[in-house]
Amino acid sequence: MSTPRRVIPPRRVIPNAVPHLAGNEWKYLKECLDTNWVSSVGPFVDRFEREVAAYAGVPHAVATVNGTAGKHHASAARGNDLVAVERQAAQEPLAADAAV
Repeated sequence: MSTPRRVIPPRRVIPNAVPHLAGNEWKYLKECLDTNWVSSVGPFVDRFEREVAAYAGVPHAVATVNGTAGKHHASAARGNDLVAVERQAAQEPLAADAAV
């Protein structure tokens, strides 16, 4: 007699990198395309930085492409030449030279 197998119910999948345009996203995306501001600068980035700075109660905020780039910029601003980043898969810390 075989051991009964446990049946795991299907989980709700939350897709990674699949667009979900439910609010004003399409309007904002269209504005970026219409004004040719599809880059890491422009009015939406400026607004985001101002609003983050206001929320944090600081004079300035800087938007970066990802957390690692943010760590590099923060380290360079402090005068350090070494930044600790994490590997995505293993989550092991490693050292990387600041490329700023």
